[in-house]
Amino acid sequence: MTQMKTHCRILAHAAALLIGATIPALAVPLPANVRLLPAMAGMPRPATAPSVAPQITSGSVVSTSLTVGSPGAVPEISFGFLTGSAGLQSVSFTFTSPNGAVNNTATYYAGAFSQSGEITFSGSSVAPFYSQPGIWALTQISITDNGGGFTQYSADQIRRIFRNTRYTLVNNGPVDLTPPTVETGKVLSPTVSLSSPDPQFAVHMTGIDNQSGLAVAYVFIAAPGAPFSNTYASSFAFPRLSAGVDAVVPLFPGSATGTYTITGYEMCDVAGNCLIDQSAADVQKLFGTTSFTVTS
Repeated sequence: MTQMKTHCRILAHAAALLIGATIPALAVPLPANVRLLPAMAGMPRPATAPSVAPQITSGSVVSTSLTVGSPGAVPEISFGFLTGSAGLQSVSFTFTSPNGAVNNTATYYAGAFSQSGEITFSGSSVAPFYSQPGIWALTQISITDNGGGFTQYSADQIRRIFRNTRYTLVNNGPVDLTPPTVETGKVLSPTVSLSSPDPQFAVHMTGIDNQSGLAVAYVFIAAPGAPFSNTYASSFAFPRLSAGVDAVVPLFPGSATGTYTITGYEMCDVAGNCLIDQSAADVQKLFGTTSFTVTS
């Protein structure tokens, strides 16, 4: 009978804790096989374990020399990494040309779940034709895990981690270091209705390149009151020294209505040289306006 009374008092005590009632301390000790949860016993809850940002722990650019147009003209890279429980998703390595104008990125995609290790791989991004010869340096690394964790390393940080951060590019063919010029522009849709079957803002731009040919054009726009611009790209059908292209921005139901701002434009050639212009005066001169209207 004494044991049954003790159990009843324990249950009553636990029930009172669950509903937040004020109760006196237990008059009898708990049996050895009975434990209250920490929260029920008035103890603090354990802290949540901090997440571990993905990290690059070591590395080196294995390739010391690449030749444009030769088989395997891709940089070989080795690196060590560490992630939390989410595991590695991908790592991107960006190399910059000697004049700082062109980037070439090699990306590793994890084929199996792993939280740490040493990887050696060759990227699929071949040294492009017309590239500037000389020393290309690793200037940025971005590592992402499967949980959305992301860490980015600058050139200075990379030099403290990597044994070697450079390779020499040999180009025995033509070299293109000159960005294209944008000759003309026109706004094709000064007013866009979101209720139309295919609401989109479009501009037409023509450009001229000196050697490698036109590759892609961009237009930058900002919604009413937005603190940043969105960028939209349109590729030329094939590289030409002189050509025009329509740069199209899709709009969707629920997009903001009102006056949008055209904040800039960009045009790049096959070699990766780009003209970027975000001057409001130049936008006005090229398109005859710096804005367009979106209606419902």
